[in-house]
Amino acid sequence: MLTVFLIALFVGGATMLGGVLGYFMKKTAPVADGAVFSFAAGVMLAASFAELILPVTENTQPSALLLGLTGIVAGGALLHLLQKPLDRITESRLCRHSALKGTDRQKMTEALLFVAAITIHNLPEGLAAGIGAGADDFRKTLTVAAGVALQNVPEGMIVLTPLVAAGFSRKRALAVSLLTGVIEIAGTFLGYFAASAAGNVLPFFLCLAGGCMLFIICTDVIENANRLAGKTVSGYAFLFGCCGMLLMDRFFS
Repeated sequence: MLTVFLIALFVGGATMLGGVLGYFMKKTAPVADGAVFSFAAGVMLAASFAELILPVTENTQPSALLLGLTGIVAGGALLHLLQKPLDRITESRLCRHSALKGTDRQKMTEALLFVAAITIHNLPEGLAAGIGAGADDFRKTLTVAAGVALQNVPEGMIVLTPLVAAGFSRKRALAVSLLTGVIEIAGTFLGYFAASAAGNVLPFFLCLAGGCMLFIICTDVIENANRLAGKTVSGYAFLFGCCGMLLMDRFFS
C-alpha cells in the first residue's frame, strides 16, 4: 500500500508541481510548451505499448488477447462518452463564474472546457499508474508512472493560462490546477483496487488504461503540441520521447 501511495503522490504531485511552476512563471514560450508536450506524448505511447498492451496481446491465451483488444477500444470509447456530458455540466455552471469582474464569456467557456478535458484524462492516467501497482510489477509501475508524471508537469503549468486570460485570479487558477492533480491521485488508488480485486480480468484493465492513454495522445496531446511548436519540432520531440521511454524500459528490465 505504501508503494501505491508513493506512486499516487508522484503522478498527482507532478501536476501540482506544474501548477506551482506556472504560478511563478508569468509566460513561457509556446514552442517550448509544445516540444515538452510532444516529448511526453512519445513517452506515453512507448509506455502504453511496452508496459500495458504488448504484455497482454503477446499472451498465448486467446481469452487474454480478446480481453486486451476489447480493453483498448473500451478505453477510447470511455473518454469519448465522458467528454460530452462533462462539457454540458461545465457549460451549465458557466453563469456562476461569468459574473467575475472583467471576465469574457467566450474565454470563460473555453477555459472551463479546457480544464474539463484535463480532468477527464487525468483520471485514466492515474488509473494506468494504479493498475501497474496492482499488478505487483515494480518496473511496470515505475515506467508508466514516469511517463504520466513527465507529461503532467507542463500540463499543470498550462492549466493556469486560459483561466487567467478568462478573468480568474492567479491564486484561483492555481487552486484549480492543484485540484486536477488530486483527481489523478484518486485515479491511481481506483486503478490499484480495481486490479487487485479483479485479477482474472486484469488484461482488460491494463489495455483499458493503455487505450485511454492512446486516445489522449491522438485527440489532445499531439494536437496541442503541433499547434504550439509546429509539426517539425513536435515530431522530433515525439521521437526523442519514445526513445527515452524505451531506454528506461530496457534499463529496468
